[in-house]
Amino acid sequence: MTTRQASSGRSAPPSRARFPARLDALRGIAQWVRAECGRDAAAPAWVDQLELAIVEAASNAIRHGGTATVQPCARGAYPDFGIVLALRIQPHRIVVDLFDAGQAAPDGLFDRHHPTPAFDPADIERLPERGMGLGILYACVDAVSYRRRLGINRLRLVKHDPATGGAEGA
Repeated sequence: MTTRQASSGRSAPPSRARFPARLDALRGIAQWVRAECGRDAAAPAWVDQLELAIVEAASNAIRHGGTATVQPCARGAYPDFGIVLALRIQPHRIVVDLFDAGQAAPDGLFDRHHPTPAFDPADIERLPERGMGLGILYACVDAVSYRRRLGINRLRLVKHDPATGGAEGA
């Protein structure tokens, strides 16, 4: 993976984009992620995983966080905030922050790893329709963290370069 470097030798500043908090914006989010990562020639399978994780996170924010229906109130609501992505390509990893102004995630939701629920992919009649999102998210990235500050949620996803495992000195 190559990285965009600032003149001082540090990673370039993050790329940012804002999307409406609607399910029909997920395709645009996926295209933006792929375009940003493609500029740096990241491995295609690696980009597929990162794209899937980001789209899943945005979908969860819209579906479960009420991001699409935020109403103005006296303190802390941002009715037209949408989904904001900040993507930083750093040496040996990509860090993506997803911001939204929806409801806070339940306490402890991101404090532990969530495995993908067991299922038989050959038995499509019994594939779960819900409950797989966090498992998919955790399967696709190397680190997940969440915080809420001043009415804004930030979900941070980190994907390490598979060639180096994220090692800074490699």
